[in-house]
Amino acid sequence: MKKTKFRYAAVLFFFAALSVFSYDFHYFSPQEMSQLWGPTPGVRESAVSAFANPSYNGLQVPGYSDVELLYATDGYALDAMQHLGMFYNTRRLSLGLLYSSLPDAEDQLNFNIGLSFGSRAISFGLSNGSVITPSDGRFFGNYRLGALSRPMRFLSLGFSMGGTYNGDWFDMGGEVGVRPLGSNLLTLFGTYSRTFHDSDHEDFWSVGLDVKPIPGIAVRGAYSKDERISLGLSVSWEGLSISGSSVTPRNFSSVTNMVYGIGLGDYVATPSLPIPVTGSRYLELNLKGTLRTKPSYFSGGTFLVETLRVIKKAENDPDIRGIVLNTSGFSADRESLWELRRALENFKSTGKHIVAFIDEADFDIYYFASVADRIIMDSGGTLTMFGYAVGRGYFKNTLDKLGIGVTELRYLTYKSAAESYTRTDLSGADREQYNAYLDDIFGYTKTVLMRARSLSEEEFNAIINEEYLYSSRSARARGLVDGTGREEIVGSTIRELEGRPIYSYAVHGNPKTSLMADSYTSYRYDARETPEPYWGEPARIAVIHASGQTDMDRGMAARQLSRLIRDVAQRVYVRAIVIRVDSPGGSAVAADYVAEAIRDARRQVPVVVTMGSAAASGGYWVSMYADHIVAAPYTMTGSIGVIASWFYDNGLNEKLGITLDTLQRGDHADMLTGFIMPRRDLSEAEQERYRLYIMDMYDEFVGKVAAGRGMTKEAVEAIAQGRIYSGLSAVELGLADSIGGLSDAIEIARNLAGIQDGRQIVFEEYPTASLFDSIMANLVTARISLPEETPFVRDLRYRISQNGRVLPLLPLEFTLQQ
Repeated sequence: MKKTKFRYAAVLFFFAALSVFSYDFHYFSPQEMSQLWGPTPGVRESAVSAFANPSYNGLQVPGYSDVELLYATDGYALDAMQHLGMFYNTRRLSLGLLYSSLPDAEDQLNFNIGLSFGSRAISFGLSNGSVITPSDGRFFGNYRLGALSRPMRFLSLGFSMGGTYNGDWFDMGGEVGVRPLGSNLLTLFGTYSRTFHDSDHEDFWSVGLDVKPIPGIAVRGAYSKDERISLGLSVSWEGLSISGSSVTPRNFSSVTNMVYGIGLGDYVATPSLPIPVTGSRYLELNLKGTLRTKPSYFSGGTFLVETLRVIKKAENDPDIRGIVLNTSGFSADRESLWELRRALENFKSTGKHIVAFIDEADFDIYYFASVADRIIMDSGGTLTMFGYAVGRGYFKNTLDKLGIGVTELRYLTYKSAAESYTRTDLSGADREQYNAYLDDIFGYTKTVLMRARSLSEEEFNAIINEEYLYSSRSARARGLVDGTGREEIVGSTIRELEGRPIYSYAVHGNPKTSLMADSYTSYRYDARETPEPYWGEPARIAVIHASGQTDMDRGMAARQLSRLIRDVAQRVYVRAIVIRVDSPGGSAVAADYVAEAIRDARRQVPVVVTMGSAAASGGYWVSMYADHIVAAPYTMTGSIGVIASWFYDNGLNEKLGITLDTLQRGDHADMLTGFIMPRRDLSEAEQERYRLYIMDMYDEFVGKVAAGRGMTKEAVEAIAQGRIYSGLSAVELGLADSIGGLSDAIEIARNLAGIQDGRQIVFEEYPTASLFDSIMANLVTARISLPEETPFVRDLRYRISQNGRVLPLLPLEFTLQQ
């Protein structure tokens, strides 16, 4: 709050300081503004609109901007200049520079700066103008306040007021725009204003229409109180707009003014002429770095949501003929690779091509690259095709040597989270469930690779079991890649696919590490789309990330996350929520906090859960109340069950030379007494009490899953007992609704929310980290350099901190390796 007040105070001080310089020169009235740029600011999508109403640019999409040049003459004569202006605006800021040569005043230069805030439904703004006379350097200040509201697709309402700081001039007025058809095909507009000067005042009004018979062509006409007619035409294409308009008496006996304009940007040239574009370039997806599921400050690599949106945009972009998939230095989890590959398959289905480049590729990266029409391997690269393995570490012997005892409070067949500390190898139940999981995901990958590379089963088995390690030459001889080399070979491969060379490349990712880009023929390619031609706030889908252990304040931070989910569901323009769950579980209380928040949110908007690499145990608890659950083939889910473990002193204190003596009231008061951990194991009676407690919580878990999934408790019990499943099996068993990823979840959410096909959707990702928090986190991390904790130490410390607690939890030390 203090920061916000300081910002507003600074802005007000800035405008007040400029008001000291106030002289009485030519004042730009609303009449002159209207005659200069035709339709009202609330109707015309133009950089110059913010000059007349500073709230206009607050309606724009973040990250979009426009630049516009205007030249107005007295009559037809091009050398009879009256106004020359340049205008720029982005979401919060507008700048205007207007040079005027008028017969009733000295030449003057008007510099205008405006600030705005709001949304695409309602916006407020203020601006300051400083008018300088070049001949003697004097200047005066003026101000303008404005508001624009677009409560629906059919209506735009505007208000503005302004004047000189010395009070000689003042005006105020309103405007209205109506779109009977709901789109920009036909817009009717009108404005009314009153200008005060000394003791006099003057009224002004105008009415008109704006017609866009085809995208990229706009025809405008207006009639004003002073019986003048303004006629205009503009043509837009690919971010460029050229316009011209004339002002005449109503009998068309002469031309009073001509106004010429040229604009560049996202709004001023929207929509674009539907001139067919012959694809002339490829898009390089430079994926170097680690793929992250959510954006944050100071994080290297690429981001999943953004990359998916870029692929979708390229799929519909007629100028993009294909994609170069640069996997050099790229890493991602198996589920995210599947999502990207699925998006690239959709891209290919439109008839466009993909060429993949690999250098140091493993089984996962090769699976990802196999979506391409051609795979090129660096001549010095390596390809490893080891397959999949499940690995688990066991630390019973380590704890025995340390003098730490562990009692596994396990009463469910497959709930094996404590086995790492009580066994030295896989139990029969673990072997059963992990073998089934491996069979699912390995079988899926095998089928995909055999189809993509036209391999027989015998060939595939030989690749995995006999050869498995390849140089570029042996990989090509085996038919695993189609060429060896670098950018030259990639370029020649594209020429072969397209029948002609491609000289221009767009790049998504870091251009400095790009394979194909150069500074002369390349440009950055992002996920931004052309703004849709509708007024009002667009439909919003919130993407909320629920990652990490289910903990109240760490990991998933359930206390904050549950409040966030409820808050987002209450927001007017949020039509649906997609929750990305990536969690091995943890605290049952924390998981239930989030699950209940999802159930509450469903009463407001549809909620779709998309599962990441793991959404099991407490992670599944979080997911179970969603309207629809989407899982990827590689997702690890299920593990419906709870478990506890009891760590106790089994000689540790003796080794450390520590003795303890206690007094107690209550037969079990000494259970938690001890140094570092309890001094004793549980008694048989205490273990029996734990059994009752664990089974009671398990029964609650099963009941909630049954209620959330519309199943009977008996049906859930038959597939529960803590057993894990792949996403493929989860769909078959009814624990998930469909196979898919984040893009599929968003499309399902769109359909559930009733959002029309073709309407643009604004994605809002949560939680958002502030720049300050990210800076502080990096400073704290960098303050002192300590050796990184091993997974064993980190997991053991967590288990001891949760000693005796019943948890819906996967084995934290569990890893899937190649």
